[in-house]
Amino acid sequence: MEISIKQIRSLAAEVMSQRGLSKNEIEMILDHLTEAELTGRPSHGFVRIARLCKKLDESPVKEITVVKETPISALLDGGNRPGIVVATKATEIAVKKAKKNHVGLVGGYNTDAIAVAGFYARKAALQGLISLVTCNSVAGVAPWGSIDCIMGTNPLAIAIPTDREPIVLDFATSKTTYGSVVVAAKKGEQIPLGLVIDKNGNPTTNPNDLPNGGALLPIADHKGSGLGLMLEILAGPMVNAKGGKNAVPGSWGFFMMVFDPKIFVPSQVLNERLNKMIDEIKASRCAPGFNEILLPGEKSSRLRKQNQTKDMLDIPDQIVKDIQALRKG
Repeated sequence: MEISIKQIRSLAAEVMSQRGLSKNEIEMILDHLTEAELTGRPSHGFVRIARLCKKLDESPVKEITVVKETPISALLDGGNRPGIVVATKATEIAVKKAKKNHVGLVGGYNTDAIAVAGFYARKAALQGLISLVTCNSVAGVAPWGSIDCIMGTNPLAIAIPTDREPIVLDFATSKTTYGSVVVAAKKGEQIPLGLVIDKNGNPTTNPNDLPNGGALLPIADHKGSGLGLMLEILAGPMVNAKGGKNAVPGSWGFFMMVFDPKIFVPSQVLNERLNKMIDEIKASRCAPGFNEILLPGEKSSRLRKQNQTKDMLDIPDQIVKDIQALRKG
């Protein structure tokens, strides 16, 4: 259904406020979810409100605390607060440390999904810093050669600042995201073959097979499976979060690294080199079926610009109904 951004934000703000989140925290979450919708990532948009509120209903929250810190690092206990809130605070800390001490490494645990990893990486890149962000999630991906869910979808985001738009690489290490499958189920749609297997390990197009014992498949077969495992380690055991089958909602973690490229090369020199690389890529010949070469994050950037003045979003009816059902009183 078509719904105004103001209306969906107001509805989501109402149900989150009823569960004790502050106005500042609610704005962080709404800005993130709205950005996800406007840049073509509905799987990370308002579909997440219902799960977020369910968790708040089931588990009390505490304050976010820094439990370990050095001049270049910090480890945060998220206090069971929403992952978007904890990761936003972590980004602020990492950027501050990188600006002061050239490098900022921040990990967080005792929280849930941080949504779009590239959102935080891009924030740092807009301030002239290079960043890498990853997180883990509930076990939903079968390692290469297995049919059992062991790993999370474990995205990797890397953002590079330029004097144009930042270059932002952001992808899950599974062939699709859990949220995309949920959205397909809400719409009553099938999913493409090759993304999900059912409980018996057979390929399926039914999105409802995933929560009923099925599993997401890793990208690039054994390579994506290996990458997903390494990111699971960085965003799980290394930062005091749970990993593998023990990564139940609320026990997830994340890791981000932010650094100032000027420790290697002056900004002007780096920009000149990057612009040359970008121009070479853009001027290269297109393969059959392509009419343009896009950089990582360029499609999202264009959608963001196109939709900045947009007043309406296309949100599945069931998602709106799910949020409405969360109203108290």
